Amino acid sequence: MRLAGGASIPVDAKVPLDVYVEASALPAGDAHEAERRMLMRKHAKAVRSHIDALTKKAYWSGLDACPEFVICPPPSESLPSAALEGKASAVDDEPRTFSSPSTQSDA
Repeated sequence: MRLAGGASIPVDAKVPLDVYVEASALPAGDAHEAERRMLMRKHAKAVRSHIDALTKKAYWSGLDACPEFVICPPPSESLPSAALEGKASAVDDEPRTFSSPSTQSDA
């Protein structure tokens, strides 16, 4: 994303979805709650692994005037919150801000 003054912010739109979709497809009710919780923990780990992988890519090192972060926009508001519910420490042990559809604009 190009900003005024020649600065840039890298955006990587790939997001781990498989386990989240699997958990969301389970029928509602207590009979599937343990499996849903297990899948949400797995989703949180997948998000953590994805964040780690994005950090290792260091997109900012190839850009002039770029802060040391990358935006990863999930396609749904519920993906970051599901990761936080699955295991908060999977995503909140470093300074970061989640992007979401409601925080993005078409500017």
